[in-house]
Amino acid sequence: MDEVITDQGLASDTDTSVDSHFDPVQEHFKRKRGLHFVHINVRSLLPKITELREFVRNSNLTCITISETWLDDSVTDNEVGIPGYSLLRLDRNRSGGGVCAFIRSDVAYNERTDLHVANLEVQWFELLLPNSKPLVVANCYRPPSRMDFIPSFDNTFAELEPDLEVIILGDFNICTKQNQSMLQETYRTFTIKYGLKQLVNEPTRVTNTSASIIDHILCNHPTMISQSGVIDIGLSDHRMNFCTRKKTKHQLFSSKYMQIRSMKNYSKASLNDMDWTPVFECVDVNLALAKFNCLFKNLVDQISPLKNIRIKQRSVAWIIDEILTAIRARDKLLRQCLSSADNCREQLYRQYCQSRNLVQRLRQPNNNICPINSMNIKTTPKNSGEI
Repeated sequence: MDEVITDQGLASDTDTSVDSHFDPVQEHFKRKRGLHFVHINVRSLLPKITELREFVRNSNLTCITISETWLDDSVTDNEVGIPGYSLLRLDRNRSGGGVCAFIRSDVAYNERTDLHVANLEVQWFELLLPNSKPLVVANCYRPPSRMDFIPSFDNTFAELEPDLEVIILGDFNICTKQNQSMLQETYRTFTIKYGLKQLVNEPTRVTNTSASIIDHILCNHPTMISQSGVIDIGLSDHRMNFCTRKKTKHQLFSSKYMQIRSMKNYSKASLNDMDWTPVFECVDVNLALAKFNCLFKNLVDQISPLKNIRIKQRSVAWIIDEILTAIRARDKLLRQCLSSADNCREQLYRQYCQSRNLVQRLRQPNNNICPINSMNIKTTPKNSGEI
């Protein structure tokens, strides 16, 4: 079994005392908050891992996907690992091909081995995000000679649950800038079939004679992507591409709502002015009751309309307004005491102690109301005043 990667074992590669020369590039990941994904065709990972570690060190990347790793079993995980990241590998040999992915260690994930296809260089895994369905990620490399790659990839993609969010990163060796070909048409049909959008619009491989977009990022929920583009990093003749997936914010304390009647415009005169003649003219008692209910409801809705009010859940049951006011005053005095000059501090401290004691006195009569037990108390006209 390979050794566990530690910061001590790679101290020379990740010394934080040295300023990173990648800082201008890393501004991409400081500009937007969210889950940062990058991909690069590195063309042999082992000799470039030190430089990649330096790039990752201050970037706070969520996931780094690599194609053309050129690795085999003779290279250990410790040799190509990055501190603070879990490593997933799918090797071919030391002469070409292969993919790998680095996932930040504080992000929970599952490998989707059920989607693995032999002789297809595609990694599937899902990130387990809080309060949402898993985010499925695929890392791909299509060799230029593999004409059956897209149909095979299509068959695998069809096995996914249809409502899952998917991000695909990889080197497809299919240039979206060139004229239509049979391969490009197959690729375009695949993206349309599953509602995938290609996010990379700048050349990812530039030579003296050509500029092509062959490294792609595909997603089926483009509204969840806050930024995407390419980065000039110089690890190989491919540029790095990236995207940032928005983080879904969840309110810590959700609010509840209830309906009440507003008595702002209520008046007894409205009841006295009501014409009840249609009720009195009815011979059938059931019809009279129905007309009475209808007239009365319309009248009540007019003079006392329904409205929604929000019930705050941030305070436990026994914290009443008087206690909250005392707590705010106590905390204000404490801040003033800590920031005051020495000659005023003693007096402010005495005031703070008095305010603190006041809070304690206000809390004592209510301490017998347990927040958990109070949820089980049935509020009735008889005991509502006691609560």
